[in-house]
Amino acid sequence: MANSTYAPPIDISSFAELVEEENQKHPHKIVECAFALDIGGSLAKLAYQHTFRYKVCVPKELSDPDSKRRTSVCGPFEFYDYREHEYEGHKLCFVKFETRLIDSCLDFIRSTVLPSYSDVDRDTIRLVGRVTGGGAFKYMSNILETLSGVEIEREDEMSSLVSGCTFLLRNIPDEVFIYDKRAMPAQIFLSSCMVNTYPFLLVNIGSGVSFLKVEADASYHRVGGTSLGGGTFWGIGSLLAGGQMSFDELLALADKGDHRQVDMLVKDIYGGAYESLGLPGDVIASSFGLAARRPNETRRPADMVKALLVAVSNNIGQLACLYAHQNGVRRILFGGFFIRGHRLTMEVISFAVNYWSQGEMKAMFLRHEGYLGAVGAFMKSRQQQETGHTNGEAGEGVGKHTSKRWAESYATALISRGSIPAFSNAEGLALSEFELEHLGDMSLEPFPLLLSSADYVPDTWDLTQDYKARVYWLGCFKQGVERLRRKAEESQAESDPHGSKQRARQFAERYVQFLSELSDRPSGRGILTVRCILEAQQHLLREFGFPDAFCVQKRAENSWALSCFPSIMERLGELNWEERQMALAQGVLTGNIFDWGASEAVRFFMQSQDSVEGMASFEKALAKLQPRPWLVDDFARWIERIRRPDDRPHCVLVFCDNSGADLILGVLPFVVECLDWGSKVILTANSVPAINDVTYRELLFLLNEAAGLEPRLQTALANGKLMCVDNGQSSPCLDLRQTSHNLVHLVKQEKVDLIVIEGMGRAVHTNLYARFCVDCLKVAVIKNSWLACRLGGDLFSVIFRYEEYSNERLPMGLSPAPTVPNHLLDSSSSENPMKSCDPAPPPSSC
Repeated sequence: MANSTYAPPIDISSFAELVEEENQKHPHKIVECAFALDIGGSLAKLAYQHTFRYKVCVPKELSDPDSKRRTSVCGPFEFYDYREHEYEGHKLCFVKFETRLIDSCLDFIRSTVLPSYSDVDRDTIRLVGRVTGGGAFKYMSNILETLSGVEIEREDEMSSLVSGCTFLLRNIPDEVFIYDKRAMPAQIFLSSCMVNTYPFLLVNIGSGVSFLKVEADASYHRVGGTSLGGGTFWGIGSLLAGGQMSFDELLALADKGDHRQVDMLVKDIYGGAYESLGLPGDVIASSFGLAARRPNETRRPADMVKALLVAVSNNIGQLACLYAHQNGVRRILFGGFFIRGHRLTMEVISFAVNYWSQGEMKAMFLRHEGYLGAVGAFMKSRQQQETGHTNGEAGEGVGKHTSKRWAESYATALISRGSIPAFSNAEGLALSEFELEHLGDMSLEPFPLLLSSADYVPDTWDLTQDYKARVYWLGCFKQGVERLRRKAEESQAESDPHGSKQRARQFAERYVQFLSELSDRPSGRGILTVRCILEAQQHLLREFGFPDAFCVQKRAENSWALSCFPSIMERLGELNWEERQMALAQGVLTGNIFDWGASEAVRFFMQSQDSVEGMASFEKALAKLQPRPWLVDDFARWIERIRRPDDRPHCVLVFCDNSGADLILGVLPFVVECLDWGSKVILTANSVPAINDVTYRELLFLLNEAAGLEPRLQTALANGKLMCVDNGQSSPCLDLRQTSHNLVHLVKQEKVDLIVIEGMGRAVHTNLYARFCVDCLKVAVIKNSWLACRLGGDLFSVIFRYEEYSNERLPMGLSPAPTVPNHLLDSSSSENPMKSCDPAPPPSSC
């Protein structure tokens, strides 16, 4: 095992795992895949399952009849609690071996993987192992002899590669990147590949190289290949280096070399550039050409190995470009275990593609390039279930871009994995390290009302490219760790007082370590954004057994807010129409201040002398709002939009944010107003807990309780005018590339013509620049001094942005709303428009 390399596990499912209908030989059994093995000429990549337990926290109605729905309230009251349920899930773990050590790999499967299936009922389950790659033929006798306890299925190598690539593209938002050595970091990620994928050329660089034109999920053909690939570099490199070396050792040696001592450049022939042909002087004219001119000179192995790496990489890049031209393809994706995040390899391939395409194409790389075949073979049964097709069938489902609920895990991929390979620079990628988490059998799809799904980018700022913002936010989140630790401990103080303290402390240590790793390697997880950090935060809480760290806080806030709800509705009823619209807008904004993800808001709550259940009064929070004109103030345009009854929306979709005052005292009064217009309303909330954001299950409880206090809500729930749906999200931010099928279906069915996005995470950190094919209202209070400064405002500044859809609107990004300050429209700039903003985080300013 000394020569094996481990990659971290992938959480693959929480419910029914990896089953498919039996083939004709076993019509009454289901198939369970124990492992998948991709055996190449140089490396064997193994994927196998590991079982684990995890918790889910769900609201539960109290059985006390005195806590049931009532028509009046007097002070805070309890009407629900939370119950934790434990489920069994599975992880997909990765190990890679040198192919020459295939017997060690098979022994590992026999001794480590298969014993966990000893209690499988063979009368109802067929236990299979899937093998792909050239070694599936060469080593089949060894496999059958060593692994006699499992049925072996041979999978087509190219089908597995394409399936694995498609799976990663659809489920990992930042799987694809281009390499630009002038950028810092050099990896520039392409989120559009999740929905704008086909056709593309898949260049699989193993021992040799295959070029595949992929036109759909299961539609592809091999258009060419070359024998000069990773095996060439490894073999000749070992000869040049004077002994057997591992692939990684050769890459590290190449980094120390200077290919110009071996290669003949244009200037070596012409004394400079060949200007009439447009050839710069430093372009390689002949690989290893200088060795022929001065054969008696002693050559350093590092120089020769680097020249070899450049030659092989350049040849692959040129061939890829030519095959793409020949087959009418503009996207080129490079996979296989040759690249490994190596800077020079990506630089040479990128240069070759750019040069030979005359700048029309870019080389695209995959973060998890080495495991395409193993992932594709292992996921075969699941992908067939999702699409309803076998390999080679396209079918109607192709191109709809649906996927199950998969998410990349942030928990351990950048930490606790040993040292970074010697050839990786500080901002480099550890491409073989990743985890995926499957959070239930939920189908996810792009939100259907985006103006352009292919052009949609959820995040407002890219922290990988924006150094000042990265320094600030990483420091900011570190300062908030202690508050999170206390809340996590509080959430289980009654059920597990001793264990919760220990696990909360472990969470805090792991989270700080994770943030430090991101500081050292900002592109190690793809695009670094506030959204990604918050997703990592919530994942780590779940990993350490805290499925809903803010459940106690949410319960108190919901109880308090419901006690205030009748008086809020009564005051609104006393206002005339115009006054009521302003009060409703201020109510939504005031409710948005009640956010436990913003420490400056939390400090305001805790310092309030008239706090109830640790919360400031709604009136005191209202007084904190920025007076008009707001930082972004489209209120006048919004009023004109809804003044005429005929112009009011048919169906309003509201993306809910926080529990408590935000939902009950801010959003619900607005919902009642919409119902009074005659509009339908859809409320959508997170599927999984995140900070104090309301979840879909909590939303159902709270609506039923509020309906007992407001007859218009009760009537709307009864007649179907008011609907609730989960949105597929598990973060305080909103990524519309992956929304639940239930939401997508309801949006289409009810013909939504107005979207309301509220909250700093959903409407500022994400979706500030998102464009839709219907009208949209984005509402948020900036509860962070540094962010307010960057946007040109102050703490508690207001974003009230109304975007009216027009058929004449220019493509996304070219026709912003006219009332938005110019510095809020330039999403491409990484420079801070407010030069006075200090990138160092002030205390408690997250």
